[in-house]
Amino acid sequence: MMGGAAAAVLVGLALLVWMLVPGYDRHQSTTDATGPRFGQDQGTSTVGRSPTPPDAAAAPPDPIAVGRNEGISATAENQVQLTPPQQEALRSFAQAHAGQQANQVAFTVAVGVAVPRQVELQDVTPELAAAFPAHAGKQYLLMPGRLVVVEPETRRVVAILPTAA
Repeated sequence: MMGGAAAAVLVGLALLVWMLVPGYDRHQSTTDATGPRFGQDQGTSTVGRSPTPPDAAAAPPDPIAVGRNEGISATAENQVQLTPPQQEALRSFAQAHAGQQANQVAFTVAVGVAVPRQVELQDVTPELAAAFPAHAGKQYLLMPGRLVVVEPETRRVVAILPTAA
């Protein structure tokens, strides 16, 4: 009985020390799908630039939807190469739609992350689609300094485009 009580005290102390050790962030693992890209300022997905299969909106465990979701995350890159006309189109769009800007969201902004249903998204405008043809038919969320492009069928972030250069 004494040994059990001593073991419980030892485990309790070990837990207390573990929680108080500075410099270790237990809330954001770097091994999960969004860890290395937590709070991305920019990024894109190769799969996210390809057309969505017609039945990708089917509820999981549909292999097409699950595979596409995994593909969006797996092909994520942390950089976006924008031409000067694309940079200007983003800058102008952000200025013209400043009233739509969401200052905070309750999800991690990173390529491949699912956007919660309660977050209101807007359809990509014809002007944006002209500058970014791969994102025609997608939706967006405007945030400070970035435009978050979302695939409507899967509600996955497929691109984060910087609105200021």
